[in-house]
Amino acid sequence: MATIEIPDEDLAFLQELVKNMASQDRCCTADPYYYVVETHRGLIAPSGYGDHEVWVTGANSGEPQIFSSDQEAKTKLAEQFEGEELANTIDELWHFGMHKVYDHHNVFLTRAGYEKHMELDGHNYRGSQKKDPQPYVMHAGRNPEFKTLLEIVKRIGHDRTIPIKITADCSANYWVTCPACHASTDLEGDLGEGGELKCDCGQVIEVRIPYLVDNKEKDGGG
Repeated sequence: MATIEIPDEDLAFLQELVKNMASQDRCCTADPYYYVVETHRGLIAPSGYGDHEVWVTGANSGEPQIFSSDQEAKTKLAEQFEGEELANTIDELWHFGMHKVYDHHNVFLTRAGYEKHMELDGHNYRGSQKKDPQPYVMHAGRNPEFKTLLEIVKRIGHDRTIPIKITADCSANYWVTCPACHASTDLEGDLGEGGELKCDCGQVIEVRIPYLVDNKEKDGGG
């Protein structure tokens, strides 16, 4: 087996990264998964074909304004215009359908990485094309390159002092996290009073019932 030398600061970074990946909320998503920034925007469609209807001011009234109803448009425009100018602005309203389209930006291995990015670059997620930024977890399905890379990172950065972690997903299935490589394994079947699982990395994981009982109580299970 080849030996890899790695600077202490790089190893510390990997250990912290792997620790965060093992302990963070995976939002009921199987490995391999990653975080993205999710935003949404509106996509114009013919009236009657969108998720909802909108009324949009014409070119002669300055920057386009979007309203959710005809009455809202008239009320809001009456606060900005009056007389003939108001009448013309209302006459020039366009009526469209609007689709709500979701976009995903960037890639992060941890929620902490997402939060740091938003701290540095969150000001760029604004305006009509990038509304309401929020973290979103996605599964890298059938992506062996990404899956293998994460497994290598976990093996290099593992910290054997991290205890076994068992969590429940939204389907009440339980997952055990390997203390060596931090890969997650589904707990299938009845383990009785306890048992052993063997991780793909070769680590033998001892599973004892108190882990399951403690976590079921925390998650409200029976």
